[in-house]
Amino acid sequence: ARAEGAGGDARLPPDGTGAVGAGVGADSGGCGMLAACTLRFRVRSSFVALSGHDDTFESIAEICSTVRKGLYIDPKMVPVFEASEAPLNAYILDFYKHGQFDALDRYNGINGDEVYDKLRSFELTLKAIWAALKRRLEIRK
Repeated sequence: ARAEGAGGDARLPPDGTGAVGAGVGADSGGCGMLAACTLRFRVRSSFVALSGHDDTFESIAEICSTVRKGLYIDPKMVPVFEASEAPLNAYILDFYKHGQFDALDRYNGINGDEVYDKLRSFELTLKAIWAALKRRLEIRK
């Protein structure tokens, strides 16, 4: 969402001191060389960009904490998947291939009580994806 008055960051965050150097041209001395190697950014705060950060982000938390003044991003509303280094469990693939609940317990470490809940959760996820795709295709017609 973009708040009213959002735009350039011309004030330092702690005390509101104005930024300096707005009138320096590219043709004054070494400023042209400096201008050629500046980072381009549109989303990130100018003051965060001063430390060498452009609009390349590592995580949703970084985006939320370093955007321009007047922008608000709720991390729960951004559809991202944060991949971890931990190995992913392939219980869905194993169940699809073998169809055996015992194999899920034995080879994937999922006890009998959890098997039904996990499979049901995956089924509901697939149904939600199917409904969203179906609705999107109906809108395009």
